[in-house]
Parts: sequence; C-alpha cells; structure tokens
Amino acid sequence: MAVSWEEVCSLRSRLYSFLGNCLLEPIQIDNEEIIRGQFWLEFPLDAANLQMQNGLNKLIRCTEELERLSASQAIQEIHFEYTDLFLGPGQPKAPPWESVYRTPEKLVFGGPTLQVRELFRQNGFEFKFKHRMPEDHMGLELIFLASAGDRLCEALTSDSEETSTKAVIESQISFIKDHPLTWIADFSKDASLHGSIGFYPGLIELIWGVLLWDLELLEEMNEETT
Repeated sequence: MAVSWEEVCSLRSRLYSFLGNCLLEPIQIDNEEIIRGQFWLEFPLDAANLQMQNGLNKLIRCTEELERLSASQAIQEIHFEYTDLFLGPGQPKAPPWESVYRTPEKLVFGGPTLQVRELFRQNGFEFKFKHRMPEDHMGLELIFLASAGDRLCEALTSDSEETSTKAVIESQISFIKDHPLTWIADFSKDASLHGSIGFYPGLIELIWGVLLWDLELLEEMNEETT
C-alpha cells in the first residue's frame, strides 16, 4: 500500500520528538520499554543506511544485556552513561552542543549557538528548557525538526497560497545540512569512545542515520513539489 507524504511527515516528526527527548533527559523508570530489546526490534523504520543499521544493532545488543538486570538496575546503568557522556563531572566526554565541535575554542555558547537561537526565534520555536541550556544542544535541534515537521504536514494539507510548501522543505534541508549533520559524526565518535554500556552511542548513531534518511526524503519531496 502506498504511503502518502503526509503520513511520512507525521512519522518523521514523531521520530525526531522521541529521539530529541531521549537526549534532553535521562530515561525514567516509567519509560522502561525503551530499554527492552523488542522496542528497537520494532523500530518503525527499516534501516536505510549503514549508520541507522549500526545504531539499531548496538541498541538491540545493549538492551538485551540490560534485560538481564532488574528495571531499576538497568535504569541506573543508563543514567550513569548519560551523566558521564553529557554532563560530567568535569568536562562531558561527549558534549551534546554544536559549538563545542564547530568552534576553535571548543566552548559552549559559540557562533553556532547564536545561529540556532536566531533560527528558533524566526520560526517562533519555544521549548521548555529555554534559559537552562544552549540552543545548539542536539536534542533541541531534533525537537526543532519535529516542530518544523509539523509545519510541513500543515503545508502539505493546506489550500492557502500563503503557505509555500517548497520553502518549508528547503528550510528544513538547509537546517539539517548546516547544523546537526555538520557535527553528529564527531559527536557519535566521542560517544562510542567513552560510552560505558553502549546505549547512547547506539542512539546517536541511529540519529545520524535518521538525519541522512530524512535529508534524502526531503530532497526527493522537494523535487516533486512545484
């Protein structure tokens, strides 16, 4: 059965929202299905590229090992890896901010932070972590893409001439190319080098694959849109 662009756009928004939130806060006990192997075996996308396949394989292996533990022990292992990679103490081993990877000083709140902040402002994007973290956090960049995906769904179903579907698509292509895809390879490398159980290294490589899949999808959609 053929799948419409509207259905694909809805899926990509849900994926970005889920993946972004997994990076913004550690997984809690009430979401323990995420640390079960079956959850990742049933991931709603077939692996479209090597990064997506590798990420899913790592997540499946990791979560199958975590299932040998009690739920509380498994969550504790997840929290330890999250803290060690993204928070510290000291310098995080896989800093989740674009500026760290794209500025010579390797500090947060650099030029990329300001660029992303301005894009958020232009698009009216508000988030619950405002004033608590730099805008160029990978999780926030993914949540922004989820929000932008919702706007694309609206554009595809709108009869209004004020809504330019092509412009919406092209803005999302530019954001993916200019921001998350410029640094996720290095982010993934750091996570893989320093991860303790492999959950977040797998998750980040999966995100990398989803971004590549989405970019190809958007470019195809753009070609078909007049």
